Amino acid sequence: MRAPTLRGKLTQLSNLPVSKWMAFTRGWVSRERTGAVPCALPYAKHLLQIPIREFYDSYWFFCESEVGTRELTFFLKHLSAGDVFYDIGGFRGAYGAAAKAALGDSVKVHLFEPIQENWQAIEAISKLNQFAGFEIVRLAVGCDLAVKGVFNEKDRMFRDGDASVSSAAREIPATSLDAYVTNSKQIPSIIKIDVDGFELQVLSSGLSTLSQFKPRLWMELHPNYLSAQGRNWEEAIEMLKSIGYRTIIFYQDFSLETRDVSFHVWCEA
Repeated sequence: MRAPTLRGKLTQLSNLPVSKWMAFTRGWVSRERTGAVPCALPYAKHLLQIPIREFYDSYWFFCESEVGTRELTFFLKHLSAGDVFYDIGGFRGAYGAAAKAALGDSVKVHLFEPIQENWQAIEAISKLNQFAGFEIVRLAVGCDLAVKGVFNEKDRMFRDGDASVSSAAREIPATSLDAYVTNSKQIPSIIKIDVDGFELQVLSSGLSTLSQFKPRLWMELHPNYLSAQGRNWEEAIEMLKSIGYRTIIFYQDFSLETRDVSFHVWCEA
């Protein structure tokens, strides 16, 4: 767990009007009693309450670190009232919670997270903050009824192509993107994809949805995990271009030395 820092709290306060600073301070002072901390994400119109563990496992990155705040800000600038937002690979739900904090009931969220510990945490956060229009889907997204990968006990993430995990591969239940859209009748207008090596499976499972409705995409690509599968990240870009996506913006982390690990791309038709 990361220790609180003054710089991080000042970053959060910068997201808030002065009128909410006192509530933020009181929340941090009383965190041991309440078990939760106030969280001021970029563009938030109100404070979220996040359980302490979930804050330090995920939310601190998006509201206190320079890298995470910049990443989330980029996405939220492209989110609008009326959007139906699919968050595929939700982890602890920070993107979905940020969407609700910024736009409230004017945006609907469908959050896909197959790992029980993670979706239970998301459910607790949703209940604590009384989110409405916030659907938690306890499934992975892939081409079949199950996807196969390895589970990292340390960071609680499920991946395809993670050579650092020595445990045996296992299967978890999944749905295709096209099947979910058909069954839910909720057409996504914007999709975030962060699935640690399952990117090509997610895209392939939704070719009909992507071709027909052209939702905007904010996607994290993982070249190292794809390479371990004998695939490459360029396949994702070519797949999108083949179905009519024309605006492909590589986010600034593409130019960093770490892009062999992961980087983001924004895609529009």
